[in-house]
Amino acid sequence: MRIVFVCGSLEPGKDGVGDYVRKLSKELIKNGHQIWALALNDPFISYTFQSLIPLGNGEPLELRLPADLPAKEKVAKASSFVCSIDPDFMSLQFVPFSFHHKGLPYQLSGLLKQFGKDRKWHIMFHELWIGMDRQSHMKHQLLGMIQRQLIKGLLRKLNPVLVHTHCSVYLHELKKLTDIAQRLPLFSNIPVLDPYRVSQKMKQDYTLSDELSIVLFGGIHSGTPIKAFAAEAADYAKRNQKNLKLIVAGRNGPELGDVVKDWEQAGLPAIILGELDNNQLSKLLTELCFGLFTTPVLLAEKSGAVAAMMAHGIHLICVAREWQPFGPVQKQNPLHIPVYEIGKLAQFFQTQPDFSKNVSVRSVSEQFIANLSNAESYG
Repeated sequence: MRIVFVCGSLEPGKDGVGDYVRKLSKELIKNGHQIWALALNDPFISYTFQSLIPLGNGEPLELRLPADLPAKEKVAKASSFVCSIDPDFMSLQFVPFSFHHKGLPYQLSGLLKQFGKDRKWHIMFHELWIGMDRQSHMKHQLLGMIQRQLIKGLLRKLNPVLVHTHCSVYLHELKKLTDIAQRLPLFSNIPVLDPYRVSQKMKQDYTLSDELSIVLFGGIHSGTPIKAFAAEAADYAKRNQKNLKLIVAGRNGPELGDVVKDWEQAGLPAIILGELDNNQLSKLLTELCFGLFTTPVLLAEKSGAVAAMMAHGIHLICVAREWQPFGPVQKQNPLHIPVYEIGKLAQFFQTQPDFSKNVSVRSVSEQFIANLSNAESYG
């Protein structure tokens, strides 16, 4: 197949969706497909960049358009790029904030319609709208209503042959807008450097470990009950004579200071590593057994940090604020990850992890092509 992926940015290591596009593209290219990538709103460059020859590492040819480029010029450059390729499919990798700094990409559907006219479209919704949960602020709920309408208009204008999303909660919402939505699992963007060692770690008995180093990788959400978790963790370590510390890696956001403070006030050490490259991160995650994340468990399926830690054999626990969507929930815990409750932390350390939900880029790419082929047959 000839496929053009369209996303916001393709800056390596700076944009999760861009990294996703690169990794999926490399797998598809390896399997004989012809892939191109178009960054339509890239804030990391100040000029138009186009690769003219393959880079030699299996990555797709790409066109990157700076965020401040006028819409008319974006259409002209993107049209020329797409016409020269004549793809079988255009694949939009959608996150509202990738195409507009306030998450309101009013012009997006019009731009896509202009340079992708009469093309077969696929849309992957990495994100939908904010304010989807009962606990969200009214301001977010109102903004989310506008974002939902924009998504509804996007579906109407592009008339895609196939729609994907990673998350079961999002799939439930998308099915209210279209009958062609399907779930495509999320793979890890972080390559596993030592698959054998990770596979051996997954077979060991996690309950026997005396070193309870807990890794927190990625963004930290507000409202996380870290203070209660840290106090209970300290008590568990003392009663069971375990060495316990927190290791924080990645881009964590403004909540990091409060998390470290709560952890240290509980009498436990915290090590802040900051951003690591993929090799450093893979080595770290391979060494450790336990981890936590602060994304609500209903949204864990769309978390790149969760996917990366699971791929490296990390026994995870969700430590997050309450997040309950307005609509009914069909799958309360789709990845079967333990959720922290006060007084029940010991159960986490005394149970074996479930890695049955792990997926690979290979399996995802195979499903992606199979779903597209089926859509093409019936489209």
